[in-house]
Amino acid sequence: MMKKFLNFLSKFFSAITLRLGRSKEESDTETNSIPLSFGSFSFSNKSLQNINTCDKKLQRLFFAVLSNVDCSIISGYRNEKEQNELFLNKRTQLKWPDSNHNCYPSKAIDVVPYPVLWDDEERFYKFANLVFKEAENLGILVKWGGDWKNFPDVAHWELM
Repeated sequence: MMKKFLNFLSKFFSAITLRLGRSKEESDTETNSIPLSFGSFSFSNKSLQNINTCDKKLQRLFFAVLSNVDCSIISGYRNEKEQNELFLNKRTQLKWPDSNHNCYPSKAIDVVPYPVLWDDEERFYKFANLVFKEAENLGILVKWGGDWKNFPDVAHWELM
């Protein structure tokens, strides 16, 4: 059922897509993507699939963020297998079903500024400031994983 819904959304968005500036597919590792554009930034098909598994508040927030800065949605909802695999690989501290990624729609999302430069900590802090400003403008309360002392997760955002 979920797969059919995501396929429908992909076809729907491809029908209304405006291609402005460079597309992510030209430089992204994701192929066969159809962007939904805002200004000169666009989400890849994979990012659209991920964001569409998230709560509507997170969707509104990160579409607003996209109007200001290019970003990629690397994770939304996680099923039991995905969550426990990340736990075993020490990429998360929580097993299924204890993460906010594990409910549908997801109350958590992993987002990175594009292109991804994991070693550029300052860039993630600047991105976080922009996200917090957009969240405040929209009246959406969020927590950022980059503020966690015991397990900082600079890509992680969740609803409060």
